[in-house]
Amino acid sequence: MAFTLKAVANGETEGFVIRDLAKLRTVAQLNGIPIEGRAPEEIANDLADLYIAQFGQQRGEIILVKRAPAKRQKIWKDLGVIPRGLDREVVEAPPPHPHWG
Repeated sequence: MAFTLKAVANGETEGFVIRDLAKLRTVAQLNGIPIEGRAPEEIANDLADLYIAQFGQQRGEIILVKRAPAKRQKIWKDLGVIPRGLDREVVEAPPPHPHWG
């Protein structure tokens, strides 16, 4: 979805548009992206870049963790399983059990 959002922001797609500008602005603000005086396409491009960067992030928590309820965040923290980077978690996952599939 991040690549689609980036393509829409850069006018590289047909049939896709940003329909909910209020939601775009809200999500951008929640992620620390400035919105004042900026076109929706600029905001969407920055948001897409942030999410694309999060995919391969190697250190620290991904920003989307903040969107989870506080109770869930505490559980993840207590268990030591707060996601770091989407790609990293997949790459470091244990291999499948020999008797699976």
